[in-house]
Parts: sequence; structure tokens; C-alpha cells
Amino acid sequence: MVIVFDVMPEDDTGKLGVFLRRKGVSASLVRRLKYEPAGMMVDGRRAKTNQVLCRGQRVSITLPPDEVPLAQPEDLPMEVVYETPHAMVVNKPAGLVMHPTRSHSSGTLANAFAARMEKRETTCAFRPVGRLDANTSGLVLLAMNAYAAPLLAKGMRKTYLALVQGRVWEDGVVDAPLSPSPDSVIAQQVHRQGSPSVTEYRVLQSEEEGSLLAFFPKTGRTHQIRVHMAHIGHPLLGDDLYGGDCHLMQRHALHCARLRFPQPQGHEAHFFAPLPADMCAALSGIGLAADIPLEELTCQTIDTNV
Repeated sequence: MVIVFDVMPEDDTGKLGVFLRRKGVSASLVRRLKYEPAGMMVDGRRAKTNQVLCRGQRVSITLPPDEVPLAQPEDLPMEVVYETPHAMVVNKPAGLVMHPTRSHSSGTLANAFAARMEKRETTCAFRPVGRLDANTSGLVLLAMNAYAAPLLAKGMRKTYLALVQGRVWEDGVVDAPLSPSPDSVIAQQVHRQGSPSVTEYRVLQSEEEGSLLAFFPKTGRTHQIRVHMAHIGHPLLGDDLYGGDCHLMQRHALHCARLRFPQPQGHEAHFFAPLPADMCAALSGIGLAADIPLEELTCQTIDTNV
């Protein structure tokens, strides 16, 4: 893939390497491009990072090919809701693991992605921008090349929807550091010496038996929303790891509903994924409405919490 930048009048002129970094090209990618025959070009001629640029020149970089993906291709269902040469958005169902692990060596999103690339006869590394737990449903952002990955990660924002136990009366913020629990290989805990962790939430619906909340995590710790809500006495429905009631949900009731990110060299993209069937059924089971305009509500909320 070739990516082109024009040196505009408003750009600070200087060395090529500095120019590329200001355009969002990572330092590691710049280093790789130095050793590619057509890695960095200025006005069609091979250039070095110390070349001084002038306004009006055209800079191009040719991305080196990805290495062979580690995941084996498997022809699995994969709901792609958006795709460009730089980004792919997938609506992941609950129960699907992101990538192969010791306990899940196959049947993962990475395997499905590898199969999709194989059908195109192309090699593309699996680059999830953030991750979802296996039993969390919803939108996943994938970077399609090494240039896009840091740019997408820097600007991505998510809105989660979750069903929690009990009535939550008002919007709030949980600011509680997290660290691994000494009693479990997967569980996390609130601990004063843990990593800083902040979760904002908004109440969308609330009844005695449970509440529907929208979440805006300001940090990205493992199990952050799940641990924070259990910490304040409102564990997620179905979350038996953190004390949740499982009579209405067979998995923790968490869904990544809205995703927005700035596209490299393009406009900002917004996507919404409706609640899956099991969460809709649980909504009805605790007396909440399943037909409220969640897409509108999450859009309004994310715009007021940036």
C-alpha cells in the first residue's frame, strides 16, 4: 500500500523523518521504511529521513508487507460492518475469543480474519485496537496496516451498555485502581496500589431488580467495568466471577454498542451495534423496555463525555 502526503503551506518544513512523525507515522514504522527500496519517496525519488522538505513537494511511503499471520485460517462466521484499506469494524458475538490462547487454540476472531484474508490472497496481520472479553459482545476495531494502528488507537472511543443488578439512581464515576487478584489467574480487584482506572456511567433505565447503564471507560484495564460495578454494589447480570446473578443471563451482560474513531487521512467514523437477543430478553425480564432509542441515547452521551 502506498500512502501519499502533500507538503502543504501550513506544514512546518524540515526533515522528512520529522514530517512523517507529525503525520502520524510511528517511529517503528519509519525505521522499517528506511530499509525498504521504495519505503520513502519525495517527488518520486527515494529519500532518506534527513532530507529537508519544501512546501509543494509530494511525499509517499510504501508499507512493507505483513508477515504471515500466526492464526490458522478457519472459515467461521464474521459480521463485518465496515471496511476500508485502513480499518475494519466487526460485530463480535458473545462467546467468541479474540485470538488463540493456550486454552482456545482455534475458533477465534483471529482465525476468522485470517480466513477472510486468505480468500483475498493477501497477507494481513490481525491488529485489534483494544479487545473484548470472550463473553462481551459488540464492536471491535481492527487496524489493517501498521500505519493505521497507532492512529486508530489514539483516537478510538467506545460506549458500552450493561445490565447491572439493583436500582442505580444517578449517573456517576468510579475512580478505583485495579490490580490482579491473588486468588485467581483471571480476576481483578480494586486495590490502592493498582493501576489508575476510571469509568464514567450514565443511567438509561432503572428498576428495583436491575438497571441499564451506558459506560465510558477513561482507561482500558482488564475487566474494568465489571470490577468497578461490583465494587459499588451493582455487579453485572450473569457475571458469576464478580458476584452477578445468573438467572436471566448466562454470560456477563456487557455489550460494546458504539464505536467512533478518526480515519487516517479521512473523516471521523461512527458505528452502533444494537443489543443482542440475550440482553434484550434480560431487559424484559427485569421490567425494562427493550425498544428505547439506544442508538440516539448512546450518540448523545458519547458527545457529552469527550
